[in-house]
Amino acid sequence: PRLAMALTVVAVLAAVGWGVRWQNHVLNPFYQLVTPADVEAMAWIKNNTPEDALFLVNMFPAYGDNLLAGDDAGWWLPYLTGRRSTLPPLTYGSERGPTPDYERRITAWGMQLHKTPLPSAEGIALCRAAGIRYIYSGAHVEHAAYRVDVAALRAHPAFRTLYDQSGVVVWELLP
Repeated sequence: PRLAMALTVVAVLAAVGWGVRWQNHVLNPFYQLVTPADVEAMAWIKNNTPEDALFLVNMFPAYGDNLLAGDDAGWWLPYLTGRRSTLPPLTYGSERGPTPDYERRITAWGMQLHKTPLPSAEGIALCRAAGIRYIYSGAHVEHAAYRVDVAALRAHPAFRTLYDQSGVVVWELLP
């Protein structure tokens, strides 16, 4: 029995050793939405923005342009800071929302913003009408074509840069 137990332990340890090497390749940093720089920014947001703040976050059309998905840590902003964002979890397309037209409204609003992106006058008006006061752009870049134009917002007088560290930028949309 002891020999059988020893052989079993050796076999399990060998399998674990083999599996650990294989598991190192499972996580691809390309898909990591939340980086250490984002974690620091989230802490800053919790300490420096009102609890009822609404953030515009980077999003792109997904699933045949029927839904919007986040492409950086902004998508996790409600979970990591307790603040609201313009983009609910992706399940908004398959679960009942607070209103019957919730899915359509979220997607239509985001698609309209992509047609009139910031810092256009139309995009600014769309954001103000939605009650957006802050814009978050995270360190991770996946869908650059749909991201907030960081350079344009930095140069536009309607936006004030509040946080800018390690690739993460937070702006305030001025009244």
